[in-house]
Amino acid sequence: MHQFAKYIQILGKGRKGMRSLTQDEAYEAMQMITCYDVEPEQLGAFLMLMRVKEETAEEVAGFTRALKESLPTHDKQLSPSIDWAAYAGKKRQLPWFVLAALILVRRGYNASLSLIGVFHPNYASIHTQAAAQIGSRKVLVCKGEGGEFERIPERPVQLNGSDNGNVWDEEWKPLMKPGTTLREQHLNLHHYRAVWEGEAEDSYGEAAVIGTLAMVIKALGVEASEQSAHRLATLWWHERQQCDTSREAVVS
Repeated sequence: MHQFAKYIQILGKGRKGMRSLTQDEAYEAMQMITCYDVEPEQLGAFLMLMRVKEETAEEVAGFTRALKESLPTHDKQLSPSIDWAAYAGKKRQLPWFVLAALILVRRGYNASLSLIGVFHPNYASIHTQAAAQIGSRKVLVCKGEGGEFERIPERPVQLNGSDNGNVWDEEWKPLMKPGTTLREQHLNLHHYRAVWEGEAEDSYGEAAVIGTLAMVIKALGVEASEQSAHRLATLWWHERQQCDTSREAVVS
């Protein structure tokens, strides 16, 4: 019997017989997947069973450990100041989070922080619990626009964070009333650049950038409250063309 079969058996024994993988089992299973030591049919069955069951924090922690180890050597040597996951999944709004990231680069922040956007808010706590289990220093998760880590100004946002193993959460109020702005039929990058350069205004876009910055400011521990984080984020937005660019930072 193929070695990978035992993981399918654990997940597929039926309602009473099945169980979730331990962190070590998830680690071993993902190791085999990244080494292509699995049959295509086995991988398909594994992913389908995992999808139906839904991942636990222990499984996500094990998968993450194995995936990190599978990175090429030169990728392991990278030490980004802020690890900002991006999925290129936005289709309703321009990528305003990129401008927030650019401001952080110009500000030179080099604290270790991972930012994760999710489509489904129920998954946020799984990410923060997994981060705590594998020793990630600072992690912040939110349900963002298009699944990205980007504030949706017209809605409240639930922040789920992990700081050196301590899991926390907060809910922040909306920044603007729903329906305040109309959705653009076409995403115009010329307009996007003009907003950055101060040649055009976009109330939604500016609120998205400021709101995203405020969440990062909170996660970094620069400001403790929602109000003070937004005040500082607003100041950074208005000073975006004048801030010091001499310090180095990497956003990935």
